[in-house]
Amino acid sequence: MRIEINLATPRKPLERWLPVLAPLLVVATLFLLAWISVVVAARAVEYREVSRTVLDYQGKIAVLRAREARLRSRLRQPSTALLYNQINFLNSLIAQKKVSLSNLTGKVLQLLPERARLDELSLISTTDGPRVEFSVEGAGSESVYAFLSHLENSPDFDSVAVQNQASEPDGPDKGDVILTCSARYVGEHLP
Repeated sequence: MRIEINLATPRKPLERWLPVLAPLLVVATLFLLAWISVVVAARAVEYREVSRTVLDYQGKIAVLRAREARLRSRLRQPSTALLYNQINFLNSLIAQKKVSLSNLTGKVLQLLPERARLDELSLISTTDGPRVEFSVEGAGSESVYAFLSHLENSPDFDSVAVQNQASEPDGPDKGDVILTCSARYVGEHLP
């Protein structure tokens, strides 16, 4: 008599699906490995480009720092320091100046009639503000009086005062009238 004994255990679901899933798992793993390799290669190329760019910028920064050091050493030279002192002195004078003499002269010249000329112009700082002294010479008293009238009517000047009036009795300028006057300047000042 023969008795058959089956000692085999029943197959579990994993064991039944393993021959089917194993090739799929291998293919998925290979695909994932290939994708990771492509991503790593792309990142490596990106890293090399960024690294090259950083090195370029570091080189440029080194060149600029060397240039800055050269320029700073030039600025520390005594001749440059002297120039800075002169510039600062001029800037302080400009800062103290409240009236532009060139603008003032231009305004006065616009007030002159055709037959008159400006002989002297001086600017004096007073507590009331800048005061301008004029010496005007004209061919005849009409031109000098026309200047005086223009000066009194000008919005840039007030408190006009005649200090002296003289005429040339002899010589090549015979008949010319010299007028010396002053006025307070109320026109445009520098900021």
